[in-house]
Amino acid sequence: MTRGNGWTGCANCRIIRRGSELCTKYGIHAYEGYTAGVPGLGMAIRHVPVVLDICADMEKLCPDAWLIVENNPLAKICAAIQRHSQIKWLGFCNGSELFQTALEQLLDMSGHDPSVRNADELQREFLLPSGTVDLTLAGVNHLQWLLEVRSSSTGEDLYPKLRKRLGELEGEAIPAGIRFCGEICRRFGYFPSPVDNHVADYLWCVDDAIKKAAGLREYPYKHTPGSRDHNAWKQTADGVAGIEDAKRFIARKRTGRGPRIARHMFSKGSKYMQALNVLNRGAISNLPDDAVVEVPGLVAPDCVKAVRVGPLPENVLPFCQLHAVITNLAADAAAYGSRELALQALTLDPSIHSLTAAEKILEEILEYNKKYDTRFSR
Repeated sequence: MTRGNGWTGCANCRIIRRGSELCTKYGIHAYEGYTAGVPGLGMAIRHVPVVLDICADMEKLCPDAWLIVENNPLAKICAAIQRHSQIKWLGFCNGSELFQTALEQLLDMSGHDPSVRNADELQREFLLPSGTVDLTLAGVNHLQWLLEVRSSSTGEDLYPKLRKRLGELEGEAIPAGIRFCGEICRRFGYFPSPVDNHVADYLWCVDDAIKKAAGLREYPYKHTPGSRDHNAWKQTADGVAGIEDAKRFIARKRTGRGPRIARHMFSKGSKYMQALNVLNRGAISNLPDDAVVEVPGLVAPDCVKAVRVGPLPENVLPFCQLHAVITNLAADAAAYGSRELALQALTLDPSIHSLTAAEKILEEILEYNKKYDTRFSR
């Protein structure tokens, strides 16, 4: 999906960089830089029209088909589909797997070589969990909260052990990628997921002290698979000389999430999945029914069913409540081409403390996006 909206290669780098630069100009942190806040709105303005055009085609050509969404800003895209099309959809993010891998390392229950305990963001993208712990996560995309963690073999409640280890360890003794999340768990009692730079863009309590303590930094988007140009991919392809090389490559890479879900839909029975993005409808009892939430779910033939997890803890609930509202506003703003709704989405963001600044930021976002096919340009 390119269509001039910057979804491939180096164009993606430039677009994300632009969002980060705009945040820096107005004194706003952007550690992830493409899902929440100022960059998230800009991405939604570009990507939502593309997806809604696809949905319109699906309504004519294959109205009973499912659209499996894996692109960011995931929740905003899913909200736009729900609110502005008739297509069946679900969203999938691999964040829960990243978090599970790091959590297994923190609990010394990982089957991975100890050398990857400090794996960087790109390395972690391709690490698969060992499967030694079972998690119950719930919240919104890129901000789920760990409600329960148990041993896969014994069923033992591991949260007491987890909190104890956080009290004993610090710095590099905590696996890379969840050090800031660990700082939040120490203060709130619940571990946020999936990784530090994603979570940090959703919490308005980040300051220089906690940033330094957790080694928090901007996501290295230049090195992600989606930001590689054709020369970089050619180098990868040149290293796969035969079938055995291909098998080794696939075995250590996280691949085929969408096709895997589609396969479950064509199989008998149901498949439990640790995290799916769906419409809430009571899955999290203290979030609005029209919120796009990320919760465990079952995938079955022509069916996706969320697992009801009950309420989020009251002390972390407001983070998800506010971002659920912002997500719907941003989705509607992108779908309608509405300056009014876009400004409301920006003004509600806790990182923006000035209505005047929000107005200036919106004008810069829209000016930059004039080169793309958005509904603000119609």
